[in-house]
Amino acid sequence: MADVSSRGAANLVAADKDWVPLYTGEPSIVAAIQAALDRRSIPSKLEQPMLGARAETLRRPPTLLVMSRNVPAARELMRDLRLEPNRDADGARISRSDATRLMCATAAIGGSFRRRAMLAHWRRKGGAIAPEVGVDIELVAQVCAAAEQRELGYEILFVALLIALPLVMRVPYAIPAVGVLMVAAFFGKRYAERWKLAQPFTREAWDPENVRREFGADITRDIREGLSSADQNLMVYRGFTPFVGAGMTVNGWTMLVDTTKAAQSFGTIEKTEPVAIPELYDKALSALKALHVPGCEIHDAVFVSGVEIRNNREMLPNVFGRPAQRVSQTTIERLRADNSDAHARWYPWVRVYDWENDIALSVFLRFHLQGKHLFIEVSRHLLTPLGEAYRAVDRTPPATIAEVVKLFITSAIGAPFAAIYYPLQLLARGQQTLVHLFGFERREHARAVRENPRFNFGVAQSLREQASSGLYSHYFQKIDAGMFASMLDAEILDTLVTYLDARGIDTSELRERRLTIVNSGIIVQSGDVKAGSLAVGEGARATMHKLTQRIRPAASHKGASA
Repeated sequence: MADVSSRGAANLVAADKDWVPLYTGEPSIVAAIQAALDRRSIPSKLEQPMLGARAETLRRPPTLLVMSRNVPAARELMRDLRLEPNRDADGARISRSDATRLMCATAAIGGSFRRRAMLAHWRRKGGAIAPEVGVDIELVAQVCAAAEQRELGYEILFVALLIALPLVMRVPYAIPAVGVLMVAAFFGKRYAERWKLAQPFTREAWDPENVRREFGADITRDIREGLSSADQNLMVYRGFTPFVGAGMTVNGWTMLVDTTKAAQSFGTIEKTEPVAIPELYDKALSALKALHVPGCEIHDAVFVSGVEIRNNREMLPNVFGRPAQRVSQTTIERLRADNSDAHARWYPWVRVYDWENDIALSVFLRFHLQGKHLFIEVSRHLLTPLGEAYRAVDRTPPATIAEVVKLFITSAIGAPFAAIYYPLQLLARGQQTLVHLFGFERREHARAVRENPRFNFGVAQSLREQASSGLYSHYFQKIDAGMFASMLDAEILDTLVTYLDARGIDTSELRERRLTIVNSGIIVQSGDVKAGSLAVGEGARATMHKLTQRIRPAASHKGASA
């Protein structure tokens, strides 16, 4: 389990976009890399942030940062040292995840429609970037770029054949020959996509590093600017729910505890002590870390609405550009100590990956002291398995003679349509290139920002969220998600009881409600994930009392009628 921001999320120079994290890990390895960078005259900075007052116990692994313009040279040095930049244990696991495999396969062989939807998501001008939870989005982008280069080659080939057609019309058998070439090219393309190109993305053959070498096309700047960073800690959202990237909302809970209500011990009322919110966070997060739940991470996360950042230069360095992906550690510590900001909220983001990242449970925890009341919020979200449209690689039949013949027949039928489609696609690609070259999209975005003082810079969904099916694919996934949710809830509540007991605060009501909360799990119905919430407190009791009063007269009337 990774500690809070263990992958460099706490970046002391995060406000400076020129510095980017290169490597996070053991101090001795980081020192060796920094010495090698110094020998090549590559500037670097070392960061080892600490969390709260208990720095001696919550010291994070050091992160080495380099200037953005020196990233290619620094990565080359890392390869010489036989080290993988930004590939700590969590990063390697995310690369190997099933979600990464299926999204890469969709980018490579899933057709131009889905691939261009991904590219449009990354290339859009302005707007925030959503975190891609459990997905190596850089690898997906590399595969996408390689597939687009291949697609461009086929578009040029078909246009060349069409141009050659009127030039050779008088040559005997020229027209049938061109037709045969078109059918052969279209069949070869589909054959390669179905069996040859798909093979590295099968479950048995999946190796992200081999895929990176084979499909590792260079990512253009406009695409790279739209990719989420591994150390992202700022989420600028659009819409009602702030927890963008975490998936669909499932039932969470809130509670109020009166911190002035003293506990009684053998008839004697104890004296209460004040609650310290930073210390309570330290204890709760340390307890969750001590569970050693496989595939669990805890990250810093700041959420802010896209309409609230226009004049905040840390979150929006350029009003006509994209919001930042990171805020400084000073901002995080400020929001952590006093989490009552009306616009920006800090949460520890607890993520549990399971089933090879096919599902990801997110828990957001908040403690807030308002007057005499301690407010506790636990919000749960779930990323479900990818939809069937992203699983075509797993449904591909073996390359039998019958399947190859069937593919050839459909290719012969589809080749004339491809001869019409590819030139149109090439024209659309050229138009898009001109639009990008002359900056039409950027100027349109700037105009919208200028004309609308309430312009929303946020993002509503990540690509991983868009790809989610909203359904469990296995019964055991449902059980495991509920188990992890109950484990985390139980640990949070036990930590609260222990902490408040030590301060002489009455926890009898908290203990009473613990069983209801822990057993709530994640509500499911007929295999799908059902959104909901669990209300705990006097309001819930009053509502239940009203319902009871309504039901009783109705039942009495029904009995009298019978």
